[in-house]
Amino acid sequence: MSDSDVLETTPKLKVLTLVADSYRMMFGNLGTMARIFWLPAVVTLVISYRFDAQKDTAELQTQLGSLLEPMYLLYIAVSWVVMAGAYVSLHRFVLRGAKPPQLGFTFEKRELRYLGYSIAILAALMLPLSVLLLIEAALAQMSDIVFSALSVVVLFFTFIGVVRLGLVLPAISLDQAGGLLWRFQSAWMLAKGHTFTMFIAQIVGLLPFVLITWIWPYQIISSATDLITTVILNVLSWLSYAVMISMISIAYRILERGNAEQQAKA
Repeated sequence: MSDSDVLETTPKLKVLTLVADSYRMMFGNLGTMARIFWLPAVVTLVISYRFDAQKDTAELQTQLGSLLEPMYLLYIAVSWVVMAGAYVSLHRFVLRGAKPPQLGFTFEKRELRYLGYSIAILAALMLPLSVLLLIEAALAQMSDIVFSALSVVVLFFTFIGVVRLGLVLPAISLDQAGGLLWRFQSAWMLAKGHTFTMFIAQIVGLLPFVLITWIWPYQIISSATDLITTVILNVLSWLSYAVMISMISIAYRILERGNAEQQAKA
C-alpha cells in the first residue's frame, strides 16, 4: 500500500466533531440515558447526601472518618458495580445501538471484566503519583517549586495514560478477545497520534458542565436546601459522564474502523 493510500485511510479525529457528536448522542437519547444511569445516580446521591452532609458532625470527627465506615465502603463497592454496568451498557448503545435491559444494565462476566480493567488502569495511573508523594515525604527539604513542577509532569503523563488506555474499555464492552497486556498495548497504539485531540475534546466537552457547576448555579441554588443542591449537582455529574463515555466510544469507533481499513488494504 502506497503512502497516499495510508493517508487516505488514516482515521482523523476532530475536536468539535467529537464534542458535537457526543452531545448529540446524549440529548438525542435522554430517555435511554435516564434508563441507563438512574440507579447509579440514586446510589451516588445517597452517598453524597448521607455522608457528605454529616462530615462536619462531632461524632464523625471523633472517629477515624466517614471513609472508614463499613456502610460507606459498602456504598462505594455498590456504586462501582452499578457504574461499571451502566458504562458498559452505554458503550454498547453508542457502538452497536444495543438497547439497555429493563434495569438499564446487567452485571455479568463482561461487566466484571470492565470493572477489573478500570481498577487496573486506576492503579497503574495512581502509582507515579504515589511514588511522588513518598519521595516528597522522604525528602522533607524538597522545595514547593520542585514538588509543584514534578506534580505537573506526573499529572500530565497520568492524563495521557487515561486518554490512551481508556480506549481499552469500549473494546471490553464489545467482548473483543485478548489478554490484559495485549488489550492495553492495542489501546495505546490505537490512540497514537490522537492523544492531544482527544485531550482537547474532553476538556471542551466538560467545559459547559464546569461553568454551570462553578458559576451559574450559585445564583439559583444558593438558597436551596442541601438535598436540592445535591440532586442538581448529581444530575449534572451524570450528564457529564454520559458525554465522556459517548465521546470515548465515538473516538474508538472511528479509530478502530480506520485501523481495520488500513489492515484490509495492507
